[in-house]
Amino acid sequence: MSDGLRAVAILADVHGNLPALEAVLADVAARGITEIVVAGDLVGLGASPNQVVDRLVAVGATLLRGNHEADYVGGYADPAQRAAWRADPDLANMCWYLDRLGGVRTALLTALPDRHWLDPATLVTHGSPRHVRDAILPETPAEELAAMFGPAPPRLTFVGHTHVPLLRDVPWGRVVNVGSVGAALGDPRAAYATATRAAGAADGDWAVAVLHISYDIEAAIAAYDGGMGAADPTFAALLACHLRTGRPVFREWARARVALPPADRPAVLARILAGVS
Repeated sequence: MSDGLRAVAILADVHGNLPALEAVLADVAARGITEIVVAGDLVGLGASPNQVVDRLVAVGATLLRGNHEADYVGGYADPAQRAAWRADPDLANMCWYLDRLGGVRTALLTALPDRHWLDPATLVTHGSPRHVRDAILPETPAEELAAMFGPAPPRLTFVGHTHVPLLRDVPWGRVVNVGSVGAALGDPRAAYATATRAAGAADGDWAVAVLHISYDIEAAIAAYDGGMGAADPTFAALLACHLRTGRPVFREWARARVALPPADRPAVLARILAGVS
């Protein structure tokens, strides 16, 4: 950027969705932004995890760890955990991509840091400064937020994890959820944030915008034809609905399938995909 401005693109929750990532990177480039930070969950859900990791490395993005990298990529290295996950038919999708990441990408993802400071008062992390699985929502109580941020909270914090953009003022400053590039909830377009800071501005003093970018959703769904869809057709159907509608169908299915007899699953799944409660 010119005129003494520093501009950063903050992405999160790409989740192996290459068409969404390419659309966002094109928008970032069109804005003249070259500094990119990805706040975790590069992989999981989408059918192109390897291509997503390689593309983000190629553009020189600063990569952080999300819960998918911490829990699943990291957990798969444990032989007992790997065997248990492979034996669970509901995890076939996850095992499919973890088996194909390769040693170099796996090592890269498991070694990622949890946080990145844009300046001494501006933090980027996945969930919260406390944990990658923390979810910051509009209704999160102030006491819980204080516990997430500790005694010396950053003035400005960028997070992801929930897949829903959020700008929330807090007593010590502001929290910005940048939304999800590859698996957005609500508005199904890819979401990310830009942060712009003038030369000489105080630490934590950034102009922030959350952007929504259209992309080829059908191409992201078609990528499952490369083998991931055959590994877990139920997951592929749920993800297709999620990407097209922005509905939290995985959450609906997780609740519905508890103690559900296998014979009843197809009919319940069809109702969820159709949006019938």
